[in-house]
Amino acid sequence: MKKYQKIAYIFLVIFVLSIAFILFKSYANINKNEDEKEKTETEIQRIELSFVNMFNELNNIKFENYRINTSQINKEDLKDNSSSSASETTPSSGGSSSSESSSSGDQGEGQKENGSSQSSEESKENQNYEMKLSGVLTNNSDINWENLKNEVEILYSAIPSLTIDLYKININKEKITNFNQEYDNLMKAIKEENKQNALDALANLYNYLPDFIENSTDDTNEKILIKTKNNVFKAYSLLDKNDWNAITENVNLANQEFTKILTNSQSSNKNQYIINKAYVQINELQNSTQTKEKEIFLIKYKNLLEELENIWYNTKQSKLNSRW
Repeated sequence: MKKYQKIAYIFLVIFVLSIAFILFKSYANINKNEDEKEKTETEIQRIELSFVNMFNELNNIKFENYRINTSQINKEDLKDNSSSSASETTPSSGGSSSSESSSSGDQGEGQKENGSSQSSEESKENQNYEMKLSGVLTNNSDINWENLKNEVEILYSAIPSLTIDLYKININKEKITNFNQEYDNLMKAIKEENKQNALDALANLYNYLPDFIENSTDDTNEKILIKTKNNVFKAYSLLDKNDWNAITENVNLANQEFTKILTNSQSSNKNQYIINKAYVQINELQNSTQTKEKEIFLIKYKNLLEELENIWYNTKQSKLNSRW
């Protein structure tokens, strides 16, 4: 009898250890999956931010109210000023001039070596800096293609890592492949400095983000914000085509999507005020489609995007605070 009790006890210990091992493995896998999702979400957010910056740069949209203008001061003006001030002083004696000439030979080589650095310093000294108001209606600057080329090339280094992580969270392989191909189209458009092709490629790329974020986070607000912005950017990318029917349709879809956030229980009281402001702004954007004026649309687009970015920031801060 004791023999059977010992065997039963051994089987019980093995059974308990097996269950504990299975539970441990399951818990470890869950943590691993959560870590992979969090990493992917961070990568998507980084890429999303770069896309937003590129969208804005293609129409010189800035959130800052002021920009710094740099201009070169005319050397002739400087000479005129210096000569007028010099005429008020008496010339130096002959002795001092001879001593300068005697020492100039010894300093010749040093002056040659310092020539380039002095010229660059003079160039900096001759620059004038001025703060100017920066707005949509007063903006007459050209697109800074150099910035865009640098940004699209730097961001390209993040694509392989994102691709691997998207596979890990079971995103459709065809969508990942198409996303990477579309990024090549964006690089080509920016390299050729083709504004409309760049806008089209960015809109197509951003259209993949709602699917990507769906599998990488459980935060409903984040998903709603990405879908809302997706429709706003689709409308924005059509401005130069003057396709106001499609613009209106996409803004209406953005409005419909955003209304979901108004009743979402995840929204904090702190965030509610900003959400209400954004709701007003998205309705203003909707109204601007009736005027069919690009500049009016861009002003209201800029105001709306700023509020959406504030909601996004507060949502991330709430998630971080909830962990502590």
